[in-house]
Parts: sequence; structure tokens; C-alpha cells
Amino acid sequence: MTGLLANELRNRGLQYVAIKIISSKASQAFNEVVITRSIEANEAARDHVVTLLDHFKCVGPNGEHDCLVFEPMGPSVVALFGHSNPYREGRSMSRQLLTALQCLHNLRLAHVDTHPGNLLVSLTRPIEGLSEGGKSMSTQSNGKRNPCAPRHIHQGRPLTEFWDDKAPTKLKLSDFGVGTY
Repeated sequence: MTGLLANELRNRGLQYVAIKIISSKASQAFNEVVITRSIEANEAARDHVVTLLDHFKCVGPNGEHDCLVFEPMGPSVVALFGHSNPYREGRSMSRQLLTALQCLHNLRLAHVDTHPGNLLVSLTRPIEGLSEGGKSMSTQSNGKRNPCAPRHIHQGRPLTEFWDDKAPTKLKLSDFGVGTY
């Protein structure tokens, strides 16, 4: 990430981001960066789709990968069903999905991979203590340092603990790769 982005995140009070690393083959075939930037430029769409904060390229042994930096989000609707009664907010969630799809339609884009796994819940509490208590492993097991690789990879943790299931659910549509035209 650029120093400018890191300063902007700190000013916003954000300490964490989500990074999506696209396979080199998909990076060559589809330009998700262009799609997400056009979405982000639309003020109405920003409230209904996951926000792209930055992007960069990383060269690895399999070629050049697009890396997209997004705002951190909570669980998907799939995970949400395990934590609350989805029926009490069914209308609201449906309305939010339709609004997101309308915003994309207005931009002449179609999200053809729309499913509950691509609908993410906005966090309602700040992320704190993520690196505590989780397992981590070094990515430098061969003794060589790849400048694109992090020094440690932390075990994936659902961010459900930073979402209040009593608060109204705010959804955002994600994944604008091969399923968007």
C-alpha cells in the first residue's frame, strides 16, 4: 500500500483492510480494477458495493497479480443466517440488493455472480485485537523473502464479532471479477 493510503486509513480511524489477490491468469483476462474504480467513482454506488481503497500489482512465480485493497467487511449473508433470524430483515436485505444491482445497471454493468456469498454485512463495531489469539505462520519457510509476500499470515477469522446482530443489517455487494460485464 502506498504511504498516502496508510495515512488516509489512519485519519479515518481504520487500522485494517481486506486485500484480494487475483490470480495472474484472471488478472490478464479481466480487469477488475477498472470495474471497481468505475463503481467507486459513482457516489450512489459506494453505499451499496464494497469500496475499493487502493490497488497495486505484485509479481510472483506465477506471473503478475492484481491486488485490490478494500474496506473490511463483516460476514456474508451465508454466515449471517447462522447468527440471526434472516426473515426479520428479509425485505430490507432484498431492497439493499436490488438497490446495489440498480446502481450497477445505471453504470451499464451487470453482476452475474450474485449469490448470498457475495453479499457482505457492514461492520457495526471497530475491529480490535485481530492479531491476538490467532495462529500465524511464517511465509519465509524456504529462507527467501518475496517482497510481495507478508512476513506472517494470520489464521482467517470471521469478523462476526465486530457486527451487532441487533443493529439494522447494512449489506454491500462484492466480487466484481469475471461475473461483471
